[in-house]
Amino acid sequence: MYSQSSKLECLCANCGRQFLAYPSDVKRGRGKYCSRICWADPSHYFWSKVEQGTQEQCWNWLGAVSRYGYGVFSLQGKSIGAHCFAYELLIDGIPDGYDVHHRCNNRLCVNPDHLEALSRRDHIHRGDSPSARNARKTQCPLGHPYDATNTIWKRRTNGQRFRVCRICDNSAQRHRWASGKKRPSVP
Repeated sequence: MYSQSSKLECLCANCGRQFLAYPSDVKRGRGKYCSRICWADPSHYFWSKVEQGTQEQCWNWLGAVSRYGYGVFSLQGKSIGAHCFAYELLIDGIPDGYDVHHRCNNRLCVNPDHLEALSRRDHIHRGDSPSARNARKTQCPLGHPYDATNTIWKRRTNGQRFRVCRICDNSAQRHRWASGKKRPSVP
């Protein structure tokens, strides 16, 4: 039997991580990978969990799903989004500060033709959340424009910012002030 000190330091051919291997494994060519996950091609595991269709159709992820409805793929002990893995595998790396957006709005889709890297701000704006719907609005409910001169940014008690139409806000303040003046004084 070999002791820990007789093991050789090797670099994994897949992930580049340092690991210890027995000299006999290195001699036989088995000391190239740090684990079974790196030994097997991760893309083989990935594509075995994808229901592929034509280029126009969604390629649905059949593996694990996060609580938010996105496909999850485990790679070298870390969970990553299945759509992110597909994007990096078939298109390019994801730049810092960018998210992978589903053009088809199907969170389980891993078709590279349906994925694009967007800045976090653009990604939120393309979504259907309340903040995205409000960010896309160009005018207040009364039709005044949300532009640089007519928009006031206020802050709620929880620190969250929101915008208000300056014309409507001034009108409401005038109304409050006028109604306050007309109140009878209480003896």
